[in-house]
Amino acid sequence: MIGLAVVCVAASAPAAVTIDTLMDTPIVRLEPAAKAEGEALAALGSGLVVAELDGKPGARWEAEDAAVTMRQTMRAGKWRLRVFCIAPNGGTDSFWVSLDGEQQSAPMSLPTTVAKWAEFGFTIGTTGEHEVKLTLREDPGATMGALELGRVSTVPDEPPIRPEFAQQRPRLYLTPEMVAGLADRAAACAASYKPAGAPSEKLRDYETSGDTGWVRSLPNGALAYLLNHDPTYLARVKAQVLNAVSFPHWANPKSGRMTDVDLDAEYAMEGVALCYDWLYSEWTDEERALIRDRIALACDRIFAASLGGRTGGGHDYQQNHFWFPHYALALGAAAVYGEVPEAEEWLAWSWDRMERVLVTLSPDGGFHEHAAYWDFSMTPLFQWIDLYESLTGRHIPTGDDFLAKTAYYRFNGVFPGWQKSAALGDADKLMGPGVLTNYMWLAKRYNDPVVWGMVDLIGKPGGSVWNLLYADPAAPRKDPRAELPVARRFDDIEMVFARTDWTPEATMVAFICRPMGGKLWWDIAHRYGLNAVGHNHPDANHFVLFGRGEVLCVDPGYTYTKLTREHNTVLVDGQGQYGDGEMWPRMNDGWGEIQEFRSDNGVTYVRGNATRQYKPELGLTRFVRELTLQDRDHVVIADELAAKEPRTFTWLLHHEGEMQQLGPDEFAMTKGKAKLGIRVSCEQPHRARLGTFEPNYEHPQRSVRPKDAPVLGELAIDIGPTTAAKVRAELTIGDG
Repeated sequence: MIGLAVVCVAASAPAAVTIDTLMDTPIVRLEPAAKAEGEALAALGSGLVVAELDGKPGARWEAEDAAVTMRQTMRAGKWRLRVFCIAPNGGTDSFWVSLDGEQQSAPMSLPTTVAKWAEFGFTIGTTGEHEVKLTLREDPGATMGALELGRVSTVPDEPPIRPEFAQQRPRLYLTPEMVAGLADRAAACAASYKPAGAPSEKLRDYETSGDTGWVRSLPNGALAYLLNHDPTYLARVKAQVLNAVSFPHWANPKSGRMTDVDLDAEYAMEGVALCYDWLYSEWTDEERALIRDRIALACDRIFAASLGGRTGGGHDYQQNHFWFPHYALALGAAAVYGEVPEAEEWLAWSWDRMERVLVTLSPDGGFHEHAAYWDFSMTPLFQWIDLYESLTGRHIPTGDDFLAKTAYYRFNGVFPGWQKSAALGDADKLMGPGVLTNYMWLAKRYNDPVVWGMVDLIGKPGGSVWNLLYADPAAPRKDPRAELPVARRFDDIEMVFARTDWTPEATMVAFICRPMGGKLWWDIAHRYGLNAVGHNHPDANHFVLFGRGEVLCVDPGYTYTKLTREHNTVLVDGQGQYGDGEMWPRMNDGWGEIQEFRSDNGVTYVRGNATRQYKPELGLTRFVRELTLQDRDHVVIADELAAKEPRTFTWLLHHEGEMQQLGPDEFAMTKGKAKLGIRVSCEQPHRARLGTFEPNYEHPQRSVRPKDAPVLGELAIDIGPTTAAKVRAELTIGDG
């Protein structure tokens, strides 16, 4: 049993968040209740032995049944358990937390690379004596240096919502004045918005439905009802919402999905909160109470998890799993503000979390998780920002440097013809040109005629709420194909997109050479011991080539084992870069960079240095790649490789066509109506191999295998062993 040591710490006056104050929590008030450190930790429970951590005494979890139990009087409210610790590997990096004998639904995750604080939040419903127990979820081996238990709350520095908004319905994205003018707006925006059909009358079963993604679409039906006043729409929307709030968890834990405090929490909250607010006068008092209580329960779970650093919390500010739940917290809090006292606290905390996301966004407008996760992640971020600005009356304190440029990042990655995109990182290889409403939001926010031109080029009308709210048919337009340069470098996330021109017949390359996460996030993550690069791949000096309407040199897309071998780059003695072989790559010490970029008269040159993306034990001293897009028919790759000791370098190129070897160093690949000729030159002894490779698209709980996915064709050229090599590949694009 740990003795009490209660101290009240008042919140200090907050200042604007900066990188230097990123980890501060000025609106949090802490009431410490218990603390133990050093050798005393081993005496807290059973199965622990004295061990050293960072040069100081601590305790190692030695036995399979090891446990730490704390019993003491605890006041009702939010509590946080913190453990300064490290686990030796991924098989020892989690604890179970039980409250009064009930195991919590999510584990407590421990760091494996550097000792730091692991956190877990939970709610105490009634004041009295309670038991908190910590047990092993996996194998023993983790070491603790300190343990703290305390009650936490937030103290907003200013009201998180304008007084006039606190009194009106609706207030989430719509106002009474906007509702009165919806019909006129819908008529004016017919080119962008087509009202959604009525929701299904079939209700989902909690035990079999698994996820709650279906709830997210219900506001489309609610908006259509506000336009057509069809009682069928209203009845079906209400039935679906009431069904959703009857679910004890948002995402059934048995489904294997992330429950209550992650993606499914947002999907459900977006649907329920917006329908609650927009149809407020249509709900009976009993229905309002049911929905309000379920929203409050969801907010309470997210808030407790976030304060305790659990899934959907922590400090991974550049991860969609952080954005979605904290946006959900804002939606729920704003929906029940004035009805549930805790809503003020929840909303203030969400705004605080958003400020930390914004200050860590890439200043060049690029997104380190690439195009597919830009499509997925920007939607809640943009909606979160809108909610903040409308409800507080304040402009976001930072983030416009990213937001004003990010449409250009996404659009530059679209292949000629405007139908598909370069599928780098975790992406569907058949992904389209981007989420239209994301482009629309950016175009409207910055009154940017070029981004409106992007909308017109790729857009089609839809029944989404956001199609109507973001549409601006009177905004000036400019054709991006006439305004944009043919090549652009994003120098924080270190990517280059280049094409010969902006016609559908152009040849295009995408090139990447960067530290995982991009330079800014890499610096922040290393400074504070953060992570969140799981959708990055070990792919420095990798490129994708598109020509004659086909992807000629390909990326594997979304995989569950990230391998350098899958990319068009180089292996050293068969080994890849930092993150190689991981399902979700962790932040690492690798560093890649683009050292030079030039583009003039349709010719683009880029030089990437990926030397430091390989672990030091490989002894690599140089891997510099020069890529030149000369014209529509010619691309040249020139590599310089060197190592301290003789190594075998493997030069890789992947495709999905039919490859033939025409000579020792000459090859031809045909795909559809396109043909790619490959001529390789290297003075060192080398051997070419043609083969196939199938990436791992299978997760234990799901598959991301692309539709009709062919096995990757692979051209591999083994060079050496040698201490230095130069490789030149001339790629010729033609008609098949």
